[in-house]
Amino acid sequence: RHKHEASKKDTERLRTEIRERQMQQELRKKTEEVTQMEYIRNVFRRFVESMPVGDAEYERLIPVLMTFFQFSSEDLRQMQAKRSAQRGLLSSFWSK
Repeated sequence: RHKHEASKKDTERLRTEIRERQMQQELRKKTEEVTQMEYIRNVFRRFVESMPVGDAEYERLIPVLMTFFQFSSEDLRQMQAKRSAQRGLLSSFWSK
């Protein structure tokens, strides 16, 4: 009877350990996914800020991709400001 009780305790301890390890793996996976998504968002942000200003096709895609990547309206304003500054630099360059 004593061996049976010890065996039950060991089994429960092992099950708990397995659940904890599974939870750790899931957390690690989620953290990696979030990190990868943040990296992709930053790459996309740099791409948008540096892409040609005024191309109609690009301009139509920006809001769609901004929604997909869940950028805030503040992020959008910052990107638009950088692109406007770029447009100003290009027009002053070409007017010389």
